[in-house]
Amino acid sequence: MLRACFGRQLDTMSPKQAKCSCESPAVHRHGGRRRRCARCGYTWSIRPVRPGRKSAIVSVELARRMLSDRESTRGLARARHCSVETIRRRCRVACRSLVRTTALPKLPSVSESPLALIADGLWCRFGHEHWVLYCMAVKPVGIPTAFFLEPVLLQGREDSRHWRRALATIPPAVMMRLKALVSDGFRGAKRIARTHRWVLQGCHRHLDAMLWGKSKQHKRRLRGGAVRKAIIKAVREARTTPDPRRVEELYQVLQHCAKQPDLTVRIRGTVRRFLHDLTLYRTYLDYPELSLPTTTNAVESRNSRLREVLKCVNSPAAAALRVQTYTRLHPSITCNHRENPQN
Repeated sequence: MLRACFGRQLDTMSPKQAKCSCESPAVHRHGGRRRRCARCGYTWSIRPVRPGRKSAIVSVELARRMLSDRESTRGLARARHCSVETIRRRCRVACRSLVRTTALPKLPSVSESPLALIADGLWCRFGHEHWVLYCMAVKPVGIPTAFFLEPVLLQGREDSRHWRRALATIPPAVMMRLKALVSDGFRGAKRIARTHRWVLQGCHRHLDAMLWGKSKQHKRRLRGGAVRKAIIKAVREARTTPDPRRVEELYQVLQHCAKQPDLTVRIRGTVRRFLHDLTLYRTYLDYPELSLPTTTNAVESRNSRLREVLKCVNSPAAAALRVQTYTRLHPSITCNHRENPQN
C-alpha cells in the first residue's frame, strides 16, 4: 500500500525531475508525470500543473474603454455576452495589472529647469466619512504641459497636515527642482511655501468665483450693483497691470469700496483678503523666469473627469485604484502660462 508523505522534502535533480529524500535507486512510473519511490512509497509529480482553469488574459483596453471612453459596464457586458459582475472583475484585474506594470513617465530634464507645483484637493465621501484626493501636477519652465504625480487619498478634511503627508510622497529628484506653488489658497498653503522656500501663486479663477458667486452662472442680479462690478473690474486690473503706481491707485479704490454698506459681508471679506494677499496674485509678474500659470485649471479640469470616474465607487480602495489607473492612462495635460492662459 502506497504512503503519501506530502510533508517530506524532495531533492531537486533537474528543473523537471525530482526524487525522494531517501535516495532510492528504484523509482516506479505511474502514468505520465506520477512517480513512486520503491523504498518508502512516497509519490510525487514531475512538471506539476497548476490546478483549476487557466486565467483569462485581460487586456488593459477594457480599463481604457471604461474609464477614458466613458462606456458603461452594462454596455460592455452586453457586447461581450457576459454578466456585469464579470466585467467589473475583469476591469479590476486590468486596472491592477496596469498600475503594477506601468510607471508614470519621467519628467523632461531641460537643463534641470525649475518646476512649478500645481496642487488641488478633490473632496469625496464614502459612507459617512470624508475623504480628500490630493492631486498634484508639476509644470516645467518652457514647456506648456503639466505632468501629474501619484495622487494621494487620505481620510478627513483638507488641511495642512494632510497636505504635508501628500507632499512627502513626491520623489526627491522632483522635490529638489520645485521652486513655486500654485494653489487655490487652501489652509496652510503659505506656511508650506515658506517651509520649502517656494514662491506662492494664488489662483485667479477661484478669486473670480468668490466675487461672482453663483450669479454669473444663473444670470441673476448682483447684490451691490455698480459697486460690486467696479470691485470686480478693479481686482482684475490690480492683479494684471505691471505698473506699480496703478496698483497703488487700485489699492486705495478697493479699500474705499470694501467699506460700502451695500455689499454683503462675504464680498467685503473677500476684498479685504485680496488686498492682504495682493502680492500672491502677482507672483507671476514678479518671477517671469518661472512662467507660472495663474490658475489651477489644469488640475481642476482633470478633477472634473475624476468625479465621473468615482461617482459609482463605494470604497476608498476602489477609488484609489481607479484614480491610479486614470493617472497612467492620462499622465499629462496642457498647461500654459499667463501669456496664453488657455488650459
